[in-house]
Amino acid sequence: MSDEVNVEAIAASVATELTKEFLASVASGLKGIPKNLFERYRPNFEGHLAEMYKRNYCVRTLCSKDKSVEFTTIYVEAKFRSESEEYSDSQIIEAVHANKRCVISANGGAGKTFLMRHLWLETFAKPSGRVPIFVELRQLNGHSSLNIESFIRNSAFGIDTFSQENFLKFCKKGVFIFILDGFDEVVQEKRRDLEQQIIQLAQEYPECGIIVSGRPDDRFGSWQSFQTFRAEPFSFKQYRELIQKVPFHEQTKRNFLKVSDEKFFNKHESFLSNPLLAIMMLMTFRDNAEIPSRLNTFYENCFNTLYSQHDALKESYFREKNLDQDTFRRVFSVFCLFTYIKNKFTLDEAEFRSFIEKAAKHLELSETVDEISEDFLVSVNLIIKEGMNYSFIHRSFQEYFAAFCATSIMVNMTPEMLQLFASNRYDSTFKLAYEIHPNLVQEKYLLPRFKVLSEEGRFVSAYRPSKPYSAINISGLNFRWEVAHFLRKVKNKDRSLLHLTSYRWAFDSDFSAFLHAASSAFPFLEDEILRLNAEMNEMLDFLLTLFDISQPDLLAITSEVKVSFALIYNDVAPQLNTVFSKPYKKSPNGTAALNDKIVSRFAEYGAKLEKRLISIMRGVDKSMEQLEKDFDYQKASIESLLDL
Repeated sequence: MSDEVNVEAIAASVATELTKEFLASVASGLKGIPKNLFERYRPNFEGHLAEMYKRNYCVRTLCSKDKSVEFTTIYVEAKFRSESEEYSDSQIIEAVHANKRCVISANGGAGKTFLMRHLWLETFAKPSGRVPIFVELRQLNGHSSLNIESFIRNSAFGIDTFSQENFLKFCKKGVFIFILDGFDEVVQEKRRDLEQQIIQLAQEYPECGIIVSGRPDDRFGSWQSFQTFRAEPFSFKQYRELIQKVPFHEQTKRNFLKVSDEKFFNKHESFLSNPLLAIMMLMTFRDNAEIPSRLNTFYENCFNTLYSQHDALKESYFREKNLDQDTFRRVFSVFCLFTYIKNKFTLDEAEFRSFIEKAAKHLELSETVDEISEDFLVSVNLIIKEGMNYSFIHRSFQEYFAAFCATSIMVNMTPEMLQLFASNRYDSTFKLAYEIHPNLVQEKYLLPRFKVLSEEGRFVSAYRPSKPYSAINISGLNFRWEVAHFLRKVKNKDRSLLHLTSYRWAFDSDFSAFLHAASSAFPFLEDEILRLNAEMNEMLDFLLTLFDISQPDLLAITSEVKVSFALIYNDVAPQLNTVFSKPYKKSPNGTAALNDKIVSRFAEYGAKLEKRLISIMRGVDKSMEQLEKDFDYQKASIESLLDL
């Protein structure tokens, strides 16, 4: 339509001028950076900021994939929680500007990236001598070596035009605010190194603001200088504001809002309190006029809507598809499973075409890669292209179709695929697989896997009393943490200062994977696991108190010695092992007393954990026994009906 506002054109026309005004304001507020040095790199700043303004000002949503909308017109203020305190998005922005280290933790579709965009735009709109640097961490997946500083310098300014020496000068003077988006989108094998580099970045440049976003991850709890903020589910008020703002068929929105009273919201709160799912439900409402109670039905409805109504709002136009709906579902499912297995959420051109080719070959399709690609990108829009990269409109679609493939297409590989899904605790793939085909998941994974673990003695029987710490011991629970050891002269004497730098707790991988999987079948387990995690966090709080140092300047010092602690439980007591990275002639004063304090406290925590684990194990044991009886009964009933 000729009278439609072209948001991208508006952003492009004003970006350069706004950037110049922004940098003029930044220059007047700079401290510690010579004016001529700043002016030398002004063109680098201008190019990066103008481009990021256009990218953050203009966004495409799930219901406006073909046309950009102005970000500020659809943004809904979010709420976050850290421990027992609630925070607004403006409070988090203030914290970042005050050089607090922040982690935004939330499940898919809860608005992590939207908050990061909002932070960038707010910083750009209200200059304070700081330059916001927005970094999509997933871009690191395409690099053979991992160096976060070089990556930021190269992607934002060009590594050849902004010397490392001068870049570090700007960092040390606190010129930048680093907005690091999508920690969870970095491939698993790179996350450990990236974690260490982010922590080091925070330590070496205390004057810079740093914020990181990602899905919930236990490792965030050990980032001592960071405060983790968890996105709160949308309230009824926020949900209605979102629906009112999103660009969509106005009559559908009005009808949807008529039934979206508070009672309706409370009934479907698990879906409607998630911004992405709320928008997807709006899209499916026009076809179904109700919200399904199961996730798999919801995603199937979304797919049907996207497949059949992509062009519904375009008058007198119909786009011919190369694949019928069933064939599209099958090839896209195989494509999703293959990319999921390889931890690929973003693909370059060669990878995108290669995975399509492999999926088509597996299904023996006659359609070409170009024809399938066209349907993925244009006709159904489940894949979007940004620059030279391809990504899913949302990762939850990859998870749903991967689960569908494992339970409905590649059934010869179902046990292996379910084991993989179970090991990925931070996504919904196993739960989706269970909802799609519960009997198959019970038969191919839950029952045989529980039998193996029980035979290995990995579960306390519901009828056998346990020994002290036996449940902890057989679960393989262990704790590891690392401490930086500083020496500071106090009245001419060396004083030891200890600072917790990393912390990990983990069960045996097989035990942990099975618990995650079983929670999809047995709802009581979700609450039990939440309580277990809360008790683990009590242990972390104890260590943070024990190894806290109050002198911020020490965080920028490279410690000569690191101390690694490993604690495991045997049947009767905790056992602590301590390793120094550099040998001492003798252990620092107080080492024995410190170790005794740790062991004593962990013995107390261990008693609580033992009770919790016994409760979990006995609950699983009884539930699995009943599941097996039900399964045998169903099988016998079918055989009887068929007279077998």
